[in-house]
Amino acid sequence: MNQIIQQAREVIHRWIEALNDRRADAASNLYTEDALLLPTFSPRALSAPADRLDYFKSLTGRPELRVELHDSTLRFLRLPADVVTVSGIYRFLFAVDGEPLAFEARFTMVLSPADPNPIRHHHSSQVPRGLT
Repeated sequence: MNQIIQQAREVIHRWIEALNDRRADAASNLYTEDALLLPTFSPRALSAPADRLDYFKSLTGRPELRVELHDSTLRFLRLPADVVTVSGIYRFLFAVDGEPLAFEARFTMVLSPADPNPIRHHHSSQVPRGLT
């Protein structure tokens, strides 16, 4: 596997581990200063570091939070200048009013995997449930 793609895969796993370990600051620190986060559980676009941190604090504060990656759904596209886009599906699990719930979400990240703050852009949205 290409080294830059392997580094991108590791960034995704670091992001998930940070959330599963309830380390909001570690998740937030993966983003560049001017990164844009279009989060799964917020209607707002988050471009300020403090806003991203607040979002991750709220998310990691959810009872029984767990994020699982559907590794087989990952797709990588290498762009010029060692930039990679990664898209796939992950599942958020947490309790709401004591009830365990699962939310499938699709995502795309734009990464500079070798950088200390590799995430440049992140869009995540819930997979719509069927209407039929």
